[in-house]
Amino acid sequence: MNQFLCFELTFCDRITYCNEHFRYHGTTRSCQVGDNGHTMLCHSSLCSVCSIIKTSFKVSLANPVGGFGKGIYTSSASNKYVSANYCDSSKGAMFVTKVVLGKVRNVSSFGEVNSCPRGSQLVFYNGRNGDEAVVYTNNAIRPVFLIVFG
Repeated sequence: MNQFLCFELTFCDRITYCNEHFRYHGTTRSCQVGDNGHTMLCHSSLCSVCSIIKTSFKVSLANPVGGFGKGIYTSSASNKYVSANYCDSSKGAMFVTKVVLGKVRNVSSFGEVNSCPRGSQLVFYNGRNGDEAVVYTNNAIRPVFLIVFG
């Protein structure tokens, strides 16, 4: 958590306000954590939920096939992640996250960038199906709340 606070303070010192937002991140779980009566985290490296709770987000473990490369994808709209990928699964989950946006690079189409552009900390895309903010730095995002589907 200290690394997140240091990252956050870096941007609060440089601008007149902290560009910090609550955003949603959809994922899946391999275990029953969050189900009624299940509070113990599992030890499976395949369980994204338990891994994120234990160690926070890690860009190195992110899916590399996203529209803007390997990063941690978030949205301001919860329905962005309530889709066939997560909601139809009894193992679907969504984190409410705290994200320090830092210097933002706005893009207008998928594939316009495949990594974090020089001088930016985040890529922001405002599409027809909702916005996406992609962070490429572990310290820019923290899980706050967990919502499970099932």
